[in-house]
Amino acid sequence: MENYLLNLQYYLLAVLIMLVICKIVLRLNIRDCVFIFLVAFLIIVIPSARMIRHVYFIPMICLFVLISIIAIWLSRLNTRIRIGLTVLVLLVYHRTFIIVGGCVISAVRSISMSKKSDGLLAKYVTELYSASGLRLVTNFDKLPSHPTIILANYCRDRMENCACILVPRKLAIMMQLGFTKINMSGIINKPIYVKGHGQGNFEHISKEVKIAHDEGNDLFVYGNTPCFFDTMGRYKSGIYRIAQKHNISITPLAIDFIHTTMGTIPTQNFCMKVGETFCVSSVGSAKYKMRRFHEETHLEFKKNKFNSRYMF
Repeated sequence: MENYLLNLQYYLLAVLIMLVICKIVLRLNIRDCVFIFLVAFLIIVIPSARMIRHVYFIPMICLFVLISIIAIWLSRLNTRIRIGLTVLVLLVYHRTFIIVGGCVISAVRSISMSKKSDGLLAKYVTELYSASGLRLVTNFDKLPSHPTIILANYCRDRMENCACILVPRKLAIMMQLGFTKINMSGIINKPIYVKGHGQGNFEHISKEVKIAHDEGNDLFVYGNTPCFFDTMGRYKSGIYRIAQKHNISITPLAIDFIHTTMGTIPTQNFCMKVGETFCVSSVGSAKYKMRRFHEETHLEFKKNKFNSRYMF
């Protein structure tokens, strides 16, 4: 929160400096200066909030940009200034429109998909990431030859959540019961719906995991609780107990977080790193090992976020 307030001060300062320059160089009247300030506040300050990076808010940014462009052309600004501001806004936010368009196209294509179309959906997700300026860096060749529990860090509900479908395996994915309304069985290979945290839920999940594993599926699970973006949150014990009970190996997977600037996505690496597969002998040590892998790997991701030559 403190970092956001500090960034907000910088953005407001930048807007005020731009306003003074516009007033002096372009000799604008007070009305047009106030208008420029409001538009700048709309397209810079509001999308800079951390929550705006949530995937559900990306269409909102597009709406902000469209409103700003309409406001620009309804103003009394000089035509050249209108064109310049419009081009500037579109240059900054063009990828945001690409993301929304890609999501819509992928959703429409997914409606007709069957359980055997995981590879096709992965192709669409890869195209969406590429169009958004994300360079995929992976080491999926380190995945074991036998079915395993792929334990990843939770990435909220943003674009990162699509990344699980990129794992080139026959996946069973654990998800909340509410996803039954979307009919996920028509999109992914095998969904395992979690009923909640009530009594008997552990036995239900344990049974479903065993069935999925015996059918030759890798199980994809988020190992930690929902958290704010680049933090790990609390690591749960249930999946380690299940793995120990059924003698199923665990394979760590670190999924990168997408860096955003002013509500848009700059060109960057998006990494998915597979760790060493292991069997659970102690739940406590397994949790510690998983958290350490995720935290250390994410420090590595941050350090090389904009290094175009970065590989594992």
